Amino acid sequence: MLLSPNSSDVNAISRAIQGITTGIGFLGAGEIWRDAQTATKKPPIHGLTSAAAIWVVAGLGIAAGVGLWQLGLIGTTIVLIVLRLVKKFEKQIL
Repeated sequence: MLLSPNSSDVNAISRAIQGITTGIGFLGAGEIWRDAQTATKKPPIHGLTSAAAIWVVAGLGIAAGVGLWQLGLIGTTIVLIVLRLVKKFEKQIL
């Protein structure tokens, strides 16, 4: 589906984007969870990186959907580089 920025119905585009962000918000919230099986007072939280990646992918998809495919392509490249660097850094720390 391509949401044209030249469309005469700007309200339809904004409603579609609003619906996407609402749905992605629920998906991201469902991805974050706590490990309640530990004996510590504050159980560790898991899934924050995955939830953030879901948000970023949704934003890049919206950008591509409104015709800003260059932004989507550049953003995807940056996100992949950052996620790989963070993964390597996390392995060194832990």
